[in-house]
Amino acid sequence: MTKEVISLPPEAFLKEAIILMSKNNIGCVLILNNTGKTIGIITEQDVLDLYNQHQDINKLQLQEGIELYLEQNLSINQQLKKIYFC
Repeated sequence: MTKEVISLPPEAFLKEAIILMSKNNIGCVLILNNTGKTIGIITEQDVLDLYNQHQDINKLQLQEGIELYLEQNLSINQQLKKIYFC
């Protein structure tokens, strides 16, 4: 049995990711570009971190969150840990 991949485009808002995680009882959402390629992942921990960095998360798009994490220079191992534990 295959499960549906839960994903959002980078233009989606952080609030949408939170709702998807809550409704589907999952800890992360994949971020896919318009060709269906995975370009990122947003986890519960990311949501908490972004909430602490921004006053209004209702207006924060996922692509802005991705850029914030790229600026923080997370290693590939850190990214893989986030994927594995979600």
